[in-house]
Amino acid sequence: MRFTLIIALMLQVITSFAQEAEVVHHTELQKCFPESIRSSYIGEGEMEGSTMQMEGMSMSEATYTYKKKDGTEFNVSIIDYSGATDIYKNAFAVYQKGLYVENGDEIIQATEFAGNPGWTTWNAGTQSGDMVLSKAERYIIIISGSNLSSTEPLYDVAGGLKLDALK
Repeated sequence: MRFTLIIALMLQVITSFAQEAEVVHHTELQKCFPESIRSSYIGEGEMEGSTMQMEGMSMSEATYTYKKKDGTEFNVSIIDYSGATDIYKNAFAVYQKGLYVENGDEIIQATEFAGNPGWTTWNAGTQSGDMVLSKAERYIIIISGSNLSSTEPLYDVAGGLKLDALK
């Protein structure tokens, strides 16, 4: 729940300072999703996405769900919002400072994956976790997993995505 609020607040801040900019069409973002990841996580259903443009704001999003035979499920989203480079720098700078928060069942901590700053959340009570990464100070990658025993599978999924295509 806290994770969702953090993302909602961050997106609200981002959109309030928006400048009109070109974004990558969602069908291009979908190319970052392989059909399977390490042959353990299989894509399920259709990839979804949308591209929105209006005065002062452009944004696109692609999503895909991966499942493992043991019931582990991951929802992966890639968001392009190219008008907010400075805001991304500021928002993700907090996590580059080594943030660590623990309260009850939930842990939030800074991470870096393949040179991309972000954070992970882990909720032992619900056996769920999230990873949020910033790529090229433009894209946000969100990986949400359920039926997890730790945050390690989030890193596996992140490693299987074709993120090098995002420039």
